[in-house]
Amino acid sequence: MFLGCKALVGQNKTFYTGGHIGLSYARVDTPSKHGYFTSTHSLRENDEGKSIFLKVDGKGFNADELAKVKEVDFTIGDVSQVTGQDLSYSKDGSIMAAIKDGVLTVTSSGTIYTRPNSLVNMFSNGVSEDEDAGELFAALETVNFGGVVASANSTSASGMFANCINMVSLDISELSFTNVKDVSYMFYNFGKSNTDGATLTLYNNSKVWVPYCTNNYSHMFAGANITSLDLTKLLIYPDGKDSKTAEKSVDMSSMFESYLGNVIKFPTEEASFCPPLESIKVTYDSMFANISEEKSCKLRSIDISSFAPDKTDTANKMFAGSNCLQKIYANEDYSSCD
Repeated sequence: MFLGCKALVGQNKTFYTGGHIGLSYARVDTPSKHGYFTSTHSLRENDEGKSIFLKVDGKGFNADELAKVKEVDFTIGDVSQVTGQDLSYSKDGSIMAAIKDGVLTVTSSGTIYTRPNSLVNMFSNGVSEDEDAGELFAALETVNFGGVVASANSTSASGMFANCINMVSLDISELSFTNVKDVSYMFYNFGKSNTDGATLTLYNNSKVWVPYCTNNYSHMFAGANITSLDLTKLLIYPDGKDSKTAEKSVDMSSMFESYLGNVIKFPTEEASFCPPLESIKVTYDSMFANISEEKSCKLRSIDISSFAPDKTDTANKMFAGSNCLQKIYANEDYSSCD
């Protein structure tokens, strides 16, 4: 089974030997039972593991080249043939990135596992901890994850595509946000300079997006220009979860402030929300504020019948300054909040 696999090393540092090439070593390597396999779970959790993605922070790249990148492609290939920047956490050359003709290609020797904060400001143009990173992806139009990135270990996606104003299309349906609890500013000003609006695919028909109860949606889509934003599967309870494990407060302040897109589709039933909105404190402050004619908005109506505010929630200036809105649909028993 393992004949000739001379470079193979198990999780517990069991090295290949010619005396063990059969099925008996086809198992995860542990202190008590030797083998040649490494646990996938261990790789995702272990920061020292191979193919752990750090993130593009601009260091080592030509700033002018990076500012002109229109496409980012993730792929699996021979990293030894790539001359560029090492983006692996352990700096072992297992994830290499290079720019050519406006395309940033991230090549990995295998599946790329993100760290808890790898997604934070990942492709951000202007919302970054690095003050010199403001023009990193000023021209970015699309990102192709190519089935290469495993993001289940990430706990935040804050600012992931913030200020990607020239975005044309993005599909993140293959990524997992199971443990993400902060998506604030994730699509801030996304596609803002695209006259026709950007297309955004959050999930496919068989998968719920953000299956864990996220508690920070502040400014998530503020200023974005997205064509027909479909959130009908957002915040839905995953199988096996119950309200006891859910967050007790959710921040949706300015979630769509100054939004430029034409349609927002929310869940059709209040029970779809995670957890049911009447059981937690929700901040709706300025949620739909400043959707105005002066900013060339296209949104004329919204359906908030799945919302269930109560006296514990706040909705200060929820629709203030939104002179684009002509109709707001709500349930007849819609209750007011502070």
